[in-house]
Amino acid sequence: MTGVGTLVRYSLRRWRGFLTATTLVLVVFQFFMILAARNLELSGRFQLLEAVLPAFMTRAAEREGLVDTIKAVRERAERGL
Repeated sequence: MTGVGTLVRYSLRRWRGFLTATTLVLVVFQFFMILAARNLELSGRFQLLEAVLPAFMTRAAEREGLVDTIKAVRERAERGL
């Protein structure tokens, strides 16, 4: 098992820069997605998006409780403003 561990450590060391850069890009992308979603929510455009979604997606969101979660987040954001 020592040989396998050594190979894994060597491979991770070689890929460290790539994995770090990829992780950083994904974190930054997620941050900007959150900012964009917040701006859409505050401007009321999420309701326009809901009108465009197919009915099965809206029903699935309601069934899984996502709609209630979104409403709770919206209320909390409005109280914070």
